Amino acid sequence: MKALLFDTDVLIDLLLGNHATQRQVNRLIPGSQLFCSVITVGEILAGMFPREKDDTERLLGALVKIPVSEDIARLAGQF
Repeated sequence: MKALLFDTDVLIDLLLGNHATQRQVNRLIPGSQLFCSVITVGEILAGMFPREKDDTERLLGALVKIPVSEDIARLAGQF
């Protein structure tokens, strides 16, 4: 099983219905475990309008959340 880590930009594209992003993600999803960091959760919720709550919570609920430590943040900064 492969792992996919979604960043804020990809999740926003999905929530906004960006068809190109949806097609690409749909090709990658089969057989994958889906992740995002807890920082991404905060970023998504910070930009969410009240009318988007249900769709946003549904999308976030489908992802495994990765806690972020300083070591992880430093590693991410190297990418």
